[in-house]
Amino acid sequence: MKLEYEKLNISKFLPENNINPFFDNASTQVIPDIRKACAGKSAVENGKMFETILENILEDYRINLPKFTNKFSLSYFTQPKHTCHFGLPRKGDFKLKVYESGQGYKENSIMIECKQLGNVESHFDKISHTLLNALTGNMGNYVWLVYDYNRDIGNKTKIEALVNRCKELKNQLQSQNIIFELIDIYDIYKYLNLNYLKSL
Repeated sequence: MKLEYEKLNISKFLPENNINPFFDNASTQVIPDIRKACAGKSAVENGKMFETILENILEDYRINLPKFTNKFSLSYFTQPKHTCHFGLPRKGDFKLKVYESGQGYKENSIMIECKQLGNVESHFDKISHTLLNALTGNMGNYVWLVYDYNRDIGNKTKIEALVNRCKELKNQLQSQNIIFELIDIYDIYKYLNLNYLKSL
């Protein structure tokens, strides 16, 4: 099946001085997992690296968008504030806003949460917090959960369960007028494109 969007070339967006991506059995470039045998500091570093990669992707798209249109531009903000389902102040990862020439910023923005799941063990369970925030409407009307995992050793059964559950939640959230997307980082351009941004 022919893709309707460009698959991500991850090597272009890796932070400087980072180890190189490798190729999995499907010849897909994979973000290296720097996590060691145990969680802790290396897991935090892995998460930060993933956020940096996504920020590099957003910045690249923001810079290059004027090549395709002079009517729309993109802004993004790091650590956007919101209130979680506990009623406590929290900071997300990114917030996207689209500016339309002559109209100003579009009413809707996109709240983005990044999850580097590594070997899909303890970090997997933390996704529920993001999903509950989306379900309670605490993250706005557009929510992207962008994820990656170690495709060499990751638990693909859990990933399949995540994808299937998020399909159910997406349908449930649509009845609340909330657009929710679970996005594999390699498929980011399926959503980070002009047609999607125009629809906000």
